[in-house]
Amino acid sequence: MSSQSNITVVYQSSPDGNGSFNIEYYVEKHMKLVEKAWKAVGIQAWQVITFAGQPAGSPTPYCAAAIVTFDSRDGAERALQAEETKEVFGDVPNFTNLTPLLMTGDVSGNWVTSSPGQC
Repeated sequence: MSSQSNITVVYQSSPDGNGSFNIEYYVEKHMKLVEKAWKAVGIQAWQVITFAGQPAGSPTPYCAAAIVTFDSRDGAERALQAEETKEVFGDVPNFTNLTPLLMTGDVSGNWVTSSPGQC
């Protein structure tokens, strides 16, 4: 049995302050495009994170990230090679002028609490 795998996309904050990132577009439109493009290769979930800062109060070097979970490493690799991925990457200028950093990796462990009322 193969384990889950993630594609993680991180957007670095612009050092000169001229970066833009439309989080509403990203969540409402871009991630829906991701779902549609990668459904056939095993996408299971996605999560978008916006970074507010570091504990010491200094600004964070990153403004946002997405974690996209697949049923297997093969699924994540096929997603990156899929013809539909051209449309996903082509959509980036519609929500940001920042360059995304993309990483893949296998899930080595996780923990999720159960919802109240579930067994």
